[in-house]
Amino acid sequence: MALSKADLRDAVAEELGIKRAEEALSSADAALIEKRIDGTYEYLVGEDLAYWDVDDMPDAVREPMTMIVSSRAAPAFGIQYPGGPEGTRLLRVHCARRGTSQPTKAEYY
Repeated sequence: MALSKADLRDAVAEELGIKRAEEALSSADAALIEKRIDGTYEYLVGEDLAYWDVDDMPDAVREPMTMIVSSRAAPAFGIQYPGGPEGTRLLRVHCARRGTSQPTKAEYY
C-alpha cells in the first residue's frame, strides 16, 4: 500500500505529539507540515534519495520519511526531535539496497 502526502503529514503530526490518531490536524499545522514535506522531498530528489512521487511513496520509506520530516518540522512547534539523522541513514540504506531495474550496458575492450 502506497503512502500519500496526507498519510505522511498525519504520521509526522503523530510522531511529534501534536495530533492523536482520532483528532483532526488544524489547517495551519497541516500546511506547515506539508511545506516541510515538499521541501524535504525536493532535497531528497536532488540527492538521488527519492525515486518515488511525493503522493505515491512506497511503504518501505514510511519510517525514514516520518523521522526526517519530523526533525525538519519540530522547531516550528517548539519541539526538539533528534530522529532526523537516523531517518536519513535508514533512507540511504534502503536506497543502496534497492538497486535499479534498468539494464546495465556492458562495454568490451
